[in-house]
Amino acid sequence: MIRQRPARTTETKQTRQRPTQNADAMRQQLMGLVRLVLIVVIPIWFSWRAAVRLEGVFPEQVLIHFLDRIPGLGILPDRMIMWMAVILSPQGFRYLIAPITATMAVFTYAAFFVKDVYALERFRDGLHYVFSSMTSLLWPTLEIRGGEKVLRKGVPNLLDQIGGPGYVIIQPGNAALFRTLRQPSNISIRESYFMVPFETIGQIANLDDQQDDRDGITSMTRDGIRVTLKDVHFRYRIFPEMKYGRPIRRSLEDPYPYDEKAIWNMAYNLSVTAEGDIEPWRTAVGRTTVGGITDFISFNTVDYLTAPRENSQDPRRVLRFNLLQGETKGALRGVGAELLWVDVGHVSIDEETVDTQRADAWGAEWAGKANIERAYGEAKRQAYQEMGRAEAQAELIMSISEVMKDVSEEDRPEMTRQLFLTRVAQLLDSMVEGANRSEGGANDIHR
Repeated sequence: MIRQRPARTTETKQTRQRPTQNADAMRQQLMGLVRLVLIVVIPIWFSWRAAVRLEGVFPEQVLIHFLDRIPGLGILPDRMIMWMAVILSPQGFRYLIAPITATMAVFTYAAFFVKDVYALERFRDGLHYVFSSMTSLLWPTLEIRGGEKVLRKGVPNLLDQIGGPGYVIIQPGNAALFRTLRQPSNISIRESYFMVPFETIGQIANLDDQQDDRDGITSMTRDGIRVTLKDVHFRYRIFPEMKYGRPIRRSLEDPYPYDEKAIWNMAYNLSVTAEGDIEPWRTAVGRTTVGGITDFISFNTVDYLTAPRENSQDPRRVLRFNLLQGETKGALRGVGAELLWVDVGHVSIDEETVDTQRADAWGAEWAGKANIERAYGEAKRQAYQEMGRAEAQAELIMSISEVMKDVSEEDRPEMTRQLFLTRVAQLLDSMVEGANRSEGGANDIHR
């Protein structure tokens, strides 16, 4: 059972991020400023000391000569002009050549190293990253909108290719999972997020409801018939934060109550393609949903899917229940998604002969049922006829016996004989007629 967490407001979620978010940016700026000052001040100080101690330069004389050449600098403090004069003098400037050359060599080598490690196309991109990391100047920025990184075609983005330091601008309705070299670092929905050095974007989530449409989903039923699903539509979203077993409703204070575990599942439960790329989250959600539909089709026959025999059967309702509440729900939660609505479209049988055979089979079945009903009715009719004929014959025999009682052969033998023969002839005629009718009914049933 999944342990539910109490609800949190947007402010609480934002404060759950790295508490030193602003402090990290200030610390990086301070460290960059210190490095920049050291890069500039140390060579200048070394040049000054070397010019004064080793070359015997007198700062006061150099100052006077410098002001004579450039009188406009007189508005600056004398000490600043003195430093400039000594450093820019031939005796002092030559001591700057080695530090400047070494610094340029270090920056160049580092830029080539970064370009080679991160497979950058241009040298200046590597130099830009080294310079911004060292001096905290010209930090790159990256915008996240609509669940994607906003990248200009043909223009590389250092935060996308390498990582921090830099600022990520997260538009409302988006969330981003950040990670360091070894582990995840933070989940952020704030507007501006500062990425520390070696921090990268692990996963981007669009917190709005999303829709996907599929057409032409092929599968095979349990009885071996290939079918195609057309016009399949479904809506989904990132799995919401739960409270007391129910999702938290959106509000002005918390417009996107997402589950942080769902963001982790989005980043670390995705598959890897044959090319070695990580499968996009949208593709994973679509694959899982379509897989639930095809599994349901392969588990049932084509007659159940397209023409259920019983009035209580509703395969579409059963399929929607399996997708929204069955195993598919757990599979989608494994990738951090929740299915909101699904329309399974309609099922089309690929082979036309199958429809013809199904119609013939249904026609034969209904014809057989009709013949059975007809034979049953004919049998009942004949039974009633036989019963009526038997009753008539019984009455005829009874009438003959009554006549035989009333007429004595001694009195009228000739009349008695004729009457008896007449009654027997009537009885035989009725029996022959009944036999002919029975034979004709049997022939009809056989046909």
